[in-house]
Order: sequence, then C-alpha cells, then structure tokens
Amino acid sequence: LEVAELEFAWPPMHLVERVGGVSTGHTVFREGGIVDWRRMVSVLQADGFRFEGASVLDFGCGCGRILRHFARFAPQCRLMVVDVDPTPLEWCRGALDFAEFEAIPLLPPTSLPRGGFDALYSFSVFSHIPLESPRAWLAEFARLLRPGGLAVLTYHGDRAVERWTRGDTPSNAPTPHALAEALPRLRAEGILFFPFGRMNTPNPENVEHWERMDRALYGNVFLTREFIEREWCQHFALVAHVPAPDDWQDYVVLRRL
Repeated sequence: LEVAELEFAWPPMHLVERVGGVSTGHTVFREGGIVDWRRMVSVLQADGFRFEGASVLDFGCGCGRILRHFARFAPQCRLMVVDVDPTPLEWCRGALDFAEFEAIPLLPPTSLPRGGFDALYSFSVFSHIPLESPRAWLAEFARLLRPGGLAVLTYHGDRAVERWTRGDTPSNAPTPHALAEALPRLRAEGILFFPFGRMNTPNPENVEHWERMDRALYGNVFLTREFIEREWCQHFALVAHVPAPDDWQDYVVLRRL
C-alpha cells in the first residue's frame, strides 16, 4: 500500500506520549502509524473487505496515530471513531476532520446504532484491558456489526511473550522474570494480566491524567490462541489469525455470525 504525505497537524507531545510512551517522538509516531495502518488495511482486504460504500468503526483511536492514514478512504466510506479518553478524542475532532467522533464509556453499551457498521478495527486495546472488559465489548461489537461484518483486533500472543521474556520491550510491567514465572498459568488459563504501575512522565500535562486513571483497569495482557477461540468466538467466526509480524501484536479477524 502506497502512503502519501497527509497534511494534518501533529498531536501535542503529551498526547503522543499517552499512546506510545515517554520515548515516542513524532517521527516514531508517524512511521509506526504507517506500518500499523498498512497491516490493518492488508488484513481487512485479505478477507475481501472493500471500503467503497462501507461504514467503518475505529475503536480506541487515541490521538489518531493509525486513524490519520485512513483519510485516503474517507471519500469512499464513512469513518466513525470512538475512545474512552475524551482529551485525545477532542484533539482528533479538531484536526482530523474527515471522520465522525464520539466519546464512549469504559464499558458498554454505547449510543451507536445496532448493525450500523460493516467493519471495525482496534489496535492495541485488547492488549491492555483485563478479561471482563473484552467480554463486554465483544458482545457490543456483535451488536454494532451487521451480519457478516468484520472485526480486526490485536493482542499480545506467543511472539510477544517470547520478546518480553528476552527483555526486549519498552515496558517493565511485567518484568521478564515475572512473566517467565507466570507462563504455566498462561498455558493453563489462557490469559495473564499485569496492572500498570506508577507512570513516570516528563510532561506535566499528563500527570493529572495518570493520577486520575484507575491503573487496576489497565496493564499488559497476554493471551493464547486457544483463549481467543474460546472467549472471542461466541458471536463471531475466527476467519484469520496473523502472528505478530514484529513480535508485538497478533492480528485476529472475526466475522459476525
């Protein structure tokens, strides 16, 4: 997929930090967004999805790292964008005017219409929320998608576990040793959740955000494919699983039954 330069403003650094960590600058933000956008589109199109005339939902947009590159499809389809954090959502609403935006609660339901979407995608959301939230959101996705609609979700799978236990990650939650010790439980239960610890940030704009956030609700989550097949397929058929191309995020394609 060719990527043309897009004439949109860059989000302020404190918003970039929220989605990418304290070491993320605009160059990493841009280049990583292009890579992940290209993968998301390729996974959708591999299953025959066409953007022409479609209605697509971005679930958990942050400050538009991936969304900004979907602008090229805006003349062909409707793009609806949601997030639980209103601050980056408001920035997106002002800067990325090719889509519609709506703040949503931490747990469903939403006010979005039943059967209103042909596809939805969510990058690095289900990598960070514990078991009860995904169960609720998957049921809501089933309500929002038309029969046959596609959901593309990413998560930390086997390759991320291997990378983490090598110590080759920007996060210390969990430590490589803690994750290695917990692997028998991952194999037995299919899921591990490590809550985030204290967030150290050089940006004063984010201090209040981190202090206000309930860190018990967010962390790093690791899943097995068996867990995905058991927990995520109650309303969906699993049509594709793409192991993490960069040893970070596996891609799962689900089709609404």
